[in-house]
Amino acid sequence: MKNDGIVPQYYVEGCHEAIIPKGIYMRVQEEMFRRSHMKIKGHRRIYSSRYALSGVVICGVCGDIYRRVVWTSHGKRLVVWRCVNRVNGGKKNCCSRTIREDELKGAVVKAMKEVFGKKELYLDTIKESAREVLSRNHSKALGKVETALAAKQEELLGLIKSAGDCDAIADEIDKLRNEKEEILLKEASDKGMAQRLNQMTDFIDSYQGEIVYDEQIVRKFIDKITIYEWYLTVMFKSGICIDIFGDTLQ
Repeated sequence: MKNDGIVPQYYVEGCHEAIIPKGIYMRVQEEMFRRSHMKIKGHRRIYSSRYALSGVVICGVCGDIYRRVVWTSHGKRLVVWRCVNRVNGGKKNCCSRTIREDELKGAVVKAMKEVFGKKELYLDTIKESAREVLSRNHSKALGKVETALAAKQEELLGLIKSAGDCDAIADEIDKLRNEKEEILLKEASDKGMAQRLNQMTDFIDSYQGEIVYDEQIVRKFIDKITIYEWYLTVMFKSGICIDIFGDTLQ
C-alpha cells in the first residue's frame, strides 16, 4: 500500500510470487549463518573457502582449528598445518603437533580408501543416516506458525485500512516470522544433509579408478579432521569416522 512515510511501515509476507524459490533461499541462508557464526571453543573464527581443508582441521588438544602455514628455509618451501593457538601463543597455549600438508591429504585418501574398500558396509550406514535425517518432519510446526501468521497479517491489513494502531500486532507478526525462519532453517539444514548423504552414496557406488586427493570431494564429503599426537580422525559428513595412524611431526 502506498506510504510516503507519514505512517509506520509494516512488512506483509507472501503477497507476490517469489523470484527465488523459498527452499533454495533458506538453504543459502542456513549456509551463510553457519559461515558467519563459526565458533570453536567459544572463539569466533572467520570462514575461509580458499582451501578445502580450511575450518575442517581441528586440534585434538585444545579443540581449535588448524591454519595453513608456509615455512621457507634456505630456498626450500614446506607447507604445514598448525593449531592457531600454537601459532599465536606458542607451546604455552597449545602443545599440539604440526602436520605436513602432504601427510594431511594422504590421510584423507587413506580414509576414502578404507570406505571404498568396505563399500557395502559403509553404504548401509550412510543410507540409514539419510533415512534418519529425512524422517524429521517440520511440516506440522511450520503449518501451525504459517496459519497464525496469515491470520495476523490479515488483521494487520485491516488495521492499516482503518488507520488503527498496528504496533502490537506488528510485534506479534515479527515473533511469528522469526519462529517460522528458525523452522525453515532447520528444514533446509536437514534437506541439505540428506542431499549430501545421497550424493556420497551415489559417488561411492559409482566411482571407478584410482582414489586421489580432490578438493571438491573434500568440500562435499569431509566434515572434519581431528589431529591427535599419534593419529588423526577423518569424519565424513555421513558421520563415519576413520582413524589414520602416521608419523608425528613436532
